[in-house]
Amino acid sequence: MTTIALIHGYAVGLTAGKIRPGLGASAGFFAFDGDVRDGTASVFRWGLERDVRPWNLCNPAFILRYYFTERAMAVAARTHADLRAYLERGRPTVIVAHSMGTLLLRSYAKSNPLPASVRAIVFVQSDLAWDDDVDMGVPITNAYCPWDPTLLASSITHLKLRAGLRPMRSAKVTNVMLPLRK
Repeated sequence: MTTIALIHGYAVGLTAGKIRPGLGASAGFFAFDGDVRDGTASVFRWGLERDVRPWNLCNPAFILRYYFTERAMAVAARTHADLRAYLERGRPTVIVAHSMGTLLLRSYAKSNPLPASVRAIVFVQSDLAWDDDVDMGVPITNAYCPWDPTLLASSITHLKLRAGLRPMRSAKVTNVMLPLRK
């Protein structure tokens, strides 16, 4: 049984040699490294696994194609089936979802019940629209930061501010500003 389920966001599987190495066992949830090591937390891995040439990271067409491919995966029935198995196996009490992982979780929860063990959800730098309906039957905390450059790009792409940039409108959500650091 895992206490904390971690659902990573966009491009966690995207590597480019020494320029962009892999994010390790915690999939970029570095604050949870110790928890992943001791089994208190585990990561639901999804998304594309790709090692590319460094110049692809500067190619807007490549980045957009990668983004929309992973976005399609986040709402796909196959990914939802894998998430269901992961949640049933781990029976977490808390789910922490980052960036596009919040889209995956919200999309999943629209047609699948969360396990009864889940008591709280935390969105970190959510790639959902700030006014999306996110009622999932448990308390949700939205950690946001107005200067996240990736979410600014996503806001331009979708022509709507992302929840990771500002407080969510939903009365069901507690909003907390969590400034980005290095």
